[in-house]
Amino acid sequence: MFTVRHALDSGVHIERLRRDDLAAPFHGLRIPAPDELSLRERCLAYQVPRPDTFVSHLTAARLHGLPTPIRADERLDMAVLAPARAPRGTRIRGHRLNSSYTQVRNVRGLRIASPVSVWLHLADSLSLRELVILGDGWEIIDDEGRFLATADRQYSHDIDRLNGLAGAGWLVIRVNRSHYRRNLPAVIDQIQRTLIGRGWRPPTRSARALPQSVA
Repeated sequence: MFTVRHALDSGVHIERLRRDDLAAPFHGLRIPAPDELSLRERCLAYQVPRPDTFVSHLTAARLHGLPTPIRADERLDMAVLAPARAPRGTRIRGHRLNSSYTQVRNVRGLRIASPVSVWLHLADSLSLRELVILGDGWEIIDDEGRFLATADRQYSHDIDRLNGLAGAGWLVIRVNRSHYRRNLPAVIDQIQRTLIGRGWRPPTRSARALPQSVA
């Protein structure tokens, strides 16, 4: 894989670059003709002459393994950050994106938008249900492309953990920050009633420590 400009600068005649043993997946790029590139390889190939671009939208979703409801065509979604000009080409869907909602990662040499950014990029073209489906299959990876977790897999793990606690006789009450903001007394009352139902008895007034008088 090499650029036409690099070949010409190295002394290769232009006619040599037009022979049948070379293919042009994108303008200004040449590869051996028999080679059939994968989706990731095509994206890498495009970034050879355009290292400022990164994969976005539907193409990035496919590379991340997200469940995309849209039928993909052969064009690649390639993007740049504003104010740069969006990529153009017959095999490209070019995008110019705002850096405030776009995080670009380098995954094994490929510049690609993060899964969260892809979800935001596709928000205008998907229904609410489709967005939920897309979000439920985010594989969470680090900057090196290593798998960390999957959102729905974590949910399944939580269910198994809670079921295990219930089987051992525990009763789990789940409380988050919103409960504190909305109605903390109701949360305290629920916990107290649950404890009483399990046999706990609150201390009587006479058993409580009385405050010491001030001399």
